[in-house]
Amino acid sequence: MSKDTEGKSEKIMDTENKVLWYPDSKRNTQMDKFRIQVNSDYGLNVANYSDLYQWSVDNYPEFWAEVWRYCGVVSSKPYEEGPNGW
Repeated sequence: MSKDTEGKSEKIMDTENKVLWYPDSKRNTQMDKFRIQVNSDYGLNVANYSDLYQWSVDNYPEFWAEVWRYCGVVSSKPYEEGPNGW
């Protein structure tokens, strides 16, 4: 590593870490709106990110179908799980 590169690296490492953005409300994020929609559509009580993650792992095809619908993905046919689960 050259002297110039070392100096730049030290400058980067010396800067403070600052949070650039906080959501206005912890209950007003797109992830939370999606979670509420999943609860409504499937009669669930997914309470937080961890629960939503677990539901997405346990219900892979339903999760991706919901993502397509929620995000407004436009396609010639609706989402369907592929032959190998993809």
